[in-house]
Amino acid sequence: MTKRSVDAFNPTGIEYDRRFYTDNEVEAIVAAARGLPDGEVSHKRRADDASDIETVLMPRQVALAERLQSAAVTWHKYRQWDTEPTSTMRKNEYVALANACSAALTVLRLSPRKASPDILAEIPQALRSGGLQDFAAEEAERLGGMPAYSGAGLLRDSATGLLRLQRWATLAANRERNNLSTPREKRHGPDESLNELFRSLRGIWISVFDKTSWYTIPATGDRMPKGEFVDYMTACLRPLLEDQTPDPKKIRGRFRNLPGAEPMAKPS
Repeated sequence: MTKRSVDAFNPTGIEYDRRFYTDNEVEAIVAAARGLPDGEVSHKRRADDASDIETVLMPRQVALAERLQSAAVTWHKYRQWDTEPTSTMRKNEYVALANACSAALTVLRLSPRKASPDILAEIPQALRSGGLQDFAAEEAERLGGMPAYSGAGLLRDSATGLLRLQRWATLAANRERNNLSTPREKRHGPDESLNELFRSLRGIWISVFDKTSWYTIPATGDRMPKGEFVDYMTACLRPLLEDQTPDPKKIRGRFRNLPGAEPMAKPS
């Protein structure tokens, strides 16, 4: 299962120009499925002028490549949200940030609840003069300002920014607390991207290969599902998931948890 975290979540958007399957990988998928039927297949695609979706007849292998690409684009779009942190994770990070800012403000003798007309006057002179303000002046000089004035100004801006950051983090934490009341079924479920991909690949199997989804389960031994459908699924998943491609048992297990998508099985 994909792990959610603040660090891992970095959505980049939909990558329409990325090619997810090479010609050789499409050929391998066809081979795993024991070939394609003869003739053409009905396929929906965007018109050349991008004005509408049209239904056309096209060779099955061309339709297969386009549908695999479409399924992969959708999978990649949803996959980026599988790592989205929960409201609890976000809240904890905001609380930690607010607490860290509060600790720094306490050292500076600044209160987020009490606005002061002169922030610098609130900071102990022992910390400000000969210390923070001097280094602020050096930084201001490097930035091209006037040291005598800009040192105080830069320190004031930095202290004000710390107060703002503490306030914003507190507000963000409170908002995430409110989000915790959102019903679980309305949140993005774990590994929803993979569920959507499985549904799409099963649909391609039925519509392009014109086959019934089933596999054979041996009566003895490891009872690992076998058959052309399992081989097809493995060939479709490997280019996307690489070393995380599930084995046949996990493929079957995921289908069993998808309403209306469980392929039929027959004993060997």
